[in-house]
Parts: sequence; structure tokens; C-alpha cells
Amino acid sequence: MANETDRKRGEWYLFPPRAQYGETKFTVRGTFLGIKLDRLSTGCDKPEAAQKVLDQWKRDAILGAFRTPQQKREEAKQKAAKAGKVKTFSACADEYIATGRSGRFMEPNSRLRKALGAVAITELTQELVNKIARELYPNGAAGTQNRQVFTPVNAVLGYNKLARLTRPEGYTPEKSEYFYSYDEVFAVMETAYEANLELAVFLELLFYTGMRRGEALKIKLHWLNLRTATLTLPPRTVVNGSKKRVTKNGRERVVHLTPDCVKALRKLNLDRPADQPLFCGIVLGSVYRQLHAIQKKAAEKVATILRFPEGRRGFHTLRHSFATWYCRENKCGPQQLVDMGAWDSVACASLYWHPDASDAAQKANNIRSRSQTEPTPPANVVPFPATSGDQVGAERAA
Repeated sequence: MANETDRKRGEWYLFPPRAQYGETKFTVRGTFLGIKLDRLSTGCDKPEAAQKVLDQWKRDAILGAFRTPQQKREEAKQKAAKAGKVKTFSACADEYIATGRSGRFMEPNSRLRKALGAVAITELTQELVNKIARELYPNGAAGTQNRQVFTPVNAVLGYNKLARLTRPEGYTPEKSEYFYSYDEVFAVMETAYEANLELAVFLELLFYTGMRRGEALKIKLHWLNLRTATLTLPPRTVVNGSKKRVTKNGRERVVHLTPDCVKALRKLNLDRPADQPLFCGIVLGSVYRQLHAIQKKAAEKVATILRFPEGRRGFHTLRHSFATWYCRENKCGPQQLVDMGAWDSVACASLYWHPDASDAAQKANNIRSRSQTEPTPPANVVPFPATSGDQVGAERAA
């Protein structure tokens, strides 16, 4: 009887994310109590958390309270319509930012706000946001569309208890673990100095400080103090009449300038009004092409050891390189990167830390190699004399 009841009731099954389709969350399929689900995302990337969500869905279904994200969205529309007021994406984004959360890419004058600001929060469908992402960044990679459209939209949707959207097709959450070797980064810098002085100094500053590209581009001359070899990054600054964040976490940070940085910065024209940007000749669109051309030419100088995948890497590779070589040279871990203030947490810093084999691990080299000569026997062991096959046969016959 119990089996017959279970058969009629049906079951929902948990499935792991399919990497080949760009999925990152566990999904649910099956029919339970007449409710059919087909790859409905749990929103969880850990099996334990996904199982808890599934269990809660089953309890809701038994009580008659289960709703799919689409049903919740429709109910929210109807509820808002009855109340006579529907919040726009812009209003919801303002509320989200007012709580102290990051408003990156959803500032009042941002492209995203201009495109979706007047749209009701309940009308943000997958099709609409896909279309807007393609219109705003027609040549942008899936990662760009995800970072600058889907991530802020999903943050606001989640804050308002609405279902999040699926990431753009082709997006992969895996971060690059590539970093320059010393030979590579020095070849890139040498090539950059031959092509563009300002870009070369920019690259050197990123490598020796670990700053983000966006932070370095916002530097004003009066933030520099070459006498004390420091650079003070304020939380915000004014760019083209509007306030922009400087540091990613919105907190002030003092950056130490190494002797190489100070020497490089002195090559620029610093005798200008103090409120002018340090780097005023770097335009992102063209500078990427310049960087890729420099990398390609640098590869010719160290072709035997250069590891440029497809010969192209962005500015963020220098941040990975700084973190890796800082930790290796100082024999420390990601906690020291957090103590510097350039990273917020050990978990975040660990993504940039690419440790070499530890000293303890390298002691495995002391294990005797097969190619080494046989060890000399101890003094209390008398070796047997070498005998030929004829001698052994004669001794047996005797």
C-alpha cells in the first residue's frame, strides 16, 4: 500500500549542474503531487544546501503552498497591481544601495539604469534582460554582460524576494588562474616602454602594487606622495561631474609605492594641476589593443618560456601576478594580502594566490633516486664473492 501511495505521489529528483551548458546551480526534475518541474534551479551550488531547498519545496507542496519562480512573479505583479503602485527597477536599486550594499554598475547615471530604470521590477523577465545586455554590450563577452547587467539585476531581484535570472549563455564562473613569470612581465614592460611611456608606467604600477585597473585610472596627482612613497586612494571621487567609487569596497586605502614604482612615476609629467588624473592618455578601447600587441611582441623575446594562452591577457593578470610573487618571495599566505588592505577576505585573496610547492614538500627531493648508485653495504656485512655459473656447478657436484 505504501509503495502504491509513493507511486501516485511521485518524486522530485536533485541533479548536479551541467558544466557543458554553463550551469552552476543544482536543479530539480520530476513530478511530485502532480507538480511537474523540469530543471528548476535551486539557486544553490552545494549539494547539502540544494537538498535543504528541495526538502522545503516538498513540505510546501504537501501544504499546497509551493509556487514556482514564475508563479511568484505573477502573484507579485497581481499584488502590486491591486495595491496600485509598482516599484521600478530604479527605485528598487536606490533602496538596495541605501542599505549599504554595493551599487556597482547600477549607479543613477549608469547605462543599466538608463535602459531599465523605468521598468517595473516585476517586469524584468529573462528575455528582456537578455535583450538589454546584448544592446548595451554588443561586442562584450558573456563575462562582461554577466558582470555589468545580470549581476546587479539579480542582486536587486534577490533583495526584493523575486526569482533571479539565468546567467548569459556562454558565461563560466571559473576565474583565470594565470599569472606572469618574472621573465614574462619584464619582457612585457620592456616592450611597453618602447611603444608607450604612459602605458608602460601604468603596467609597472599595477604589477608592483596589485591595484585594480579601474583604481589606477582614477588616480589624481594630489593623491601621490613620492617623498613618503605612498598613494592614498579615497572611497570616492568626482569624474565628469558625478561621484564614482575608487576602491571596490568603498573604503580608503593607502598603497605603498616600491622604489621601482617611484622611479617609473618620475618619468611622467607630474608638473600639472593637482586635480588632474595621473594617467590622462589611456583610453580603454584602444589601450587593450595596444596591450595585446605588446604581449605578442614580448612573446618573441621570451618565446621559449612564455605561457600566454592565445597571446592575450588583460590588465587583471598583473593583480594575480603581484599577489603570487608577493606571497612566494615573502613566504606568506593570503592573510598577508588581506592585511595589506587590497583584498577584503582570505577567501577572496585565495583566488589570486597561486602557491609554489612548500619548502617542506620540496624535501621529498631527498628521497634516493633510482638513477643513483647502489648504497655501500654496512661494515659488518661481508659481501659474497662474485662466482661464475661453472664455479657454482662444480661446487654443487663436489
